Amino acid sequence: MCVTIASIYIDKSWPQDDLPLPQPPLKFKIDYLYRHKYQFEFKPLTNTATLKNGDLYKIIFTPLEKSYVYIFQTDSKSNKIVQLFPMYKFKGVKLNNSNPVVAATTYHIPKKGISFTLDNNSGTTETIYFIAAREPDIELEQLHKQIKIAQNKTINQQQYMVEQATASGLMVICDKCIKVLSFRHE
Repeated sequence: MCVTIASIYIDKSWPQDDLPLPQPPLKFKIDYLYRHKYQFEFKPLTNTATLKNGDLYKIIFTPLEKSYVYIFQTDSKSNKIVQLFPMYKFKGVKLNNSNPVVAATTYHIPKKGISFTLDNNSGTTETIYFIAAREPDIELEQLHKQIKIAQNKTINQQQYMVEQATASGLMVICDKCIKVLSFRHE
């Protein structure tokens, strides 16, 4: 006769079944496009591109699921950070680009038929951060408010506050970046 005795130890620290499983990353179709000042056709904007003062660029994206999108642009010379999405007005034109974005809907940034124009602040590297989350990113929204306040201060105060906010926030949150694009502005 064979008898098997087994003891079972229940570890209370083991993850419970009601904990959420990690979700796959958000997916988007994203097109960055540009055209030179005196040309009519838009081309893909890539990390190797060089644009000049007055050139035009835009972003077109389509989310595959409902999400919250934040798009920021920085330039390497002034450290200025500009929020491109959500954006409610651009050069006096009402946009209503807001969160959440709807699955399978195509968004044109700034707006269909309108493009951003590069300023005269050449000699920089422009970087666009495309950030997305399934829920509103309160921390990122607070960071952007701090940056906007900083940009209304004197140059020295602004540079210090933007550097602090950027170092502590924008670079850290880029684990949520779907895509980062940098191009030369000459």
